Amino acid sequence: MSQRLSEMVTSGIRALSISSFCDSQSDSSGDGGSPGPQDPANPTPASTAAQPDAVELATRPATEQGSAQTQSQTQAPANPPKPTAAQPATQQGAARKEGRPSVGSSRRASFQTSASQLSRYESAASHIEQPEGKSQAGSATLPNYKYGKLQRDGEQWRKWIEDPNDTSCTIPSSQLTMDDLQALYTPGEANYDNVPPALLDQVVELGLPDEFSNPAEQSVYRTWLIDEDEMKWDGVMWDNMIVLVDIERIPDSDAPPMSEITLVLFKHLFDVDDLRHIFVYTVINPETVGFIQTQLYNEDNGLTWAVSQSDVDLEDPETWAHGTPEYDALLGTRIEKLISYIVLGGFERGTFRIAQVDTWPSWFLGARANMRFDIEPVSGSS
Repeated sequence: MSQRLSEMVTSGIRALSISSFCDSQSDSSGDGGSPGPQDPANPTPASTAAQPDAVELATRPATEQGSAQTQSQTQAPANPPKPTAAQPATQQGAARKEGRPSVGSSRRASFQTSASQLSRYESAASHIEQPEGKSQAGSATLPNYKYGKLQRDGEQWRKWIEDPNDTSCTIPSSQLTMDDLQALYTPGEANYDNVPPALLDQVVELGLPDEFSNPAEQSVYRTWLIDEDEMKWDGVMWDNMIVLVDIERIPDSDAPPMSEITLVLFKHLFDVDDLRHIFVYTVINPETVGFIQTQLYNEDNGLTWAVSQSDVDLEDPETWAHGTPEYDALLGTRIEKLISYIVLGGFERGTFRIAQVDTWPSWFLGARANMRFDIEPVSGSS
């Protein structure tokens, strides 16, 4: 029993960086692709800091960066072992820009742990941080939007997904193939199975294979790991769901957009038309977490964000229904833009939509936000 508890606790470490890829951007795409919604009062992109593809350390104050680098020097081996999914040096050189900092150099190297200590979801805890301030709420400049610019942008993403006649959408269907991806990287299997423990109740609720109660000799869940200097993709899949555990992409890198990598990995194993759920595990992106904790979980909505493990244990997921101000505002935050890119890139516009968004906390050195996006066919579409 104690060994199982230890595995469940340590397995929560892995994805504390799931939203670190969302902290800066050179355009407003949220995925390194086409621009996002435009501000009618300003011809520049509506969110100039909205790419879910950046290294979290780059957004920290200099004092925190120095602290993380010191930890790296004192806690990490001089040459940490390269995870699986390594690729030939010739391919690495062709796929990266010379001199670009390594995603792992300041993040995973900071808290390297032996395999005996972390048998599943082996990762670094260097990314644990509290949300930085509150997200934008309604303002005098956007009086019709309860949550201001986030809600307005999310409304536009929703319209792009659902209305094929909206010609303002410039986001194309994904064209990346597995051959394209394998020409750049060597996707391998991650060193764990099953879904993260924080998703146990979700597994039961959705009728997914419950390998917590019924351990399988061979898990039905499939894992992928691509771990390179300019990007990382780490997650779990089954025939109707994706769990994003840890994904990162250096800004302005040559790596494909993370949404396209997600789609090509899923389509390599399953039929994309069967995709119904996308989980984002243990979110720490300041914008997304700040919005959830301060704008959604507040007195106006009759909610309070968990502050203790006992609070977490009593907290049920909250469902934010399609078309509500809260739903639209969530679609306007960093991580949700990535999900919108997956839907826009994976399906013909107007045929599938994001039906609802669920949020709930799990506990690891604090209450961590988790998210589930339900995808459904649009009635009447063929």
